[in-house]
Amino acid sequence: MKNILIDDDSSNHFYNDYLKKLNKNKKICQLAAEYYEKNYNLLNIPTILLTSLTGIGSFCNTSELISNENKLYLSLIIGIIGSLSSLLQSFNTSLKFNTKSEMFRNAADQYEILITKINFENNFPNEKDFVNKMEKKILEIQNNCKYFPPTFIINQVEKL
Repeated sequence: MKNILIDDDSSNHFYNDYLKKLNKNKKICQLAAEYYEKNYNLLNIPTILLTSLTGIGSFCNTSELISNENKLYLSLIIGIIGSLSSLLQSFNTSLKFNTKSEMFRNAADQYEILITKINFENNFPNEKDFVNKMEKKILEIQNNCKYFPPTFIINQVEKL
């Protein structure tokens, strides 16, 4: 759904400014969520594949078709692959890419809700103390998203 900015006259100037700011914040959050999700997948998918290979190798290592000498080499390879898998999993856990992605995605959704509310309030004003409610909601969104978006994303959105 495309967000429409209201005609710029004195009564709607406030709503336009709010909409511009919220659309910018939403875009930053969307791009940050995509960035962190991509990084999460770059670490998580190889971890899954390496863990699977470790399981397959362990199963093969118990087979009678493989000689005892080859089992020693296979055990060494399984250990190395398992260690690499643990290393990638540790990076993924400590960098919290998945958590960051979810937080930014949730923030973008919350900004979209505020944008919709502003559009409705502009067209059908009916709420008392609307500005203070908006301010509280924006602060709540910022407090819930405990991470900062990457600087390059902020710069990219600023250029737009």
